[in-house]
Amino acid sequence: RIADLMMIHLENGSVGSGSWSEQLVEALTVQGEDGTEPGLGDCIMHILTFGWKVLFALVPPTSIYGGYLSFAVSLLFIGVITMAVGDIAK
Repeated sequence: RIADLMMIHLENGSVGSGSWSEQLVEALTVQGEDGTEPGLGDCIMHILTFGWKVLFALVPPTSIYGGYLSFAVSLLFIGVITMAVGDIAK
């Protein structure tokens, strides 16, 4: 019984999405906090962060290769962005 309850809590706390389409839809959609209707601040933040959302929606879902591919691609993206910011700062 306790193991069943723990599995329910673990499933609710899982991070990631099942497919690229879910990630892109989530990146393209304006969302409010905790499922509420988006306000003006949410819309402004969506516009300001739209490019980053779409860029990082291209990271493969965690369901592919047990999340290792997501981890590797995320590190690659972070490295490229760090390199670009470092070049711009010079």
